[in-house]
Amino acid sequence: MPKGYDSVEEFKAVVGYVDAHLNASPKHNIINKGLAGGTHMKGIDYDVLGFPIFKGEDVKFTHKLDESLFIAKDDAQFEECTRQLKAAINKGEIPRDIFTPKQLKMIELELPRIVDLTWHHHQVPGKMQLVVSAKHSVNHLGGNKLWGGGIR
Repeated sequence: MPKGYDSVEEFKAVVGYVDAHLNASPKHNIINKGLAGGTHMKGIDYDVLGFPIFKGEDVKFTHKLDESLFIAKDDAQFEECTRQLKAAINKGEIPRDIFTPKQLKMIELELPRIVDLTWHHHQVPGKMQLVVSAKHSVNHLGGNKLWGGGIR
């Protein structure tokens, strides 16, 4: 299985979206494609296509959006992700102690943005990751451009 993916099917879906993105315009490219299979100077690994692999303690939560939200605005996507995170915390699926009191308050209020964390549009269609903002800051082509309509 390719590094950074949960299944071969996920990888194949990404390859299809990347193909469509690259062929849509001669100006389209994969930012940091030169890092494909390597590591960014900030310590972030990149998959074979040049996408960052956020993992371990850098990823607090992962959620798969319903397809109806794929091209929604960021706030709508992020609010849904935060609602799902809140539910997972309340069910005991995600430990509360990985968040600061301020972050927990923001999650409880179902805010779209959580201090020091970023909702990352993974390249896998609909996959969202709550990532430590300092790690997310590496330049990259994200899922928002591939499957999210590029809407910000």
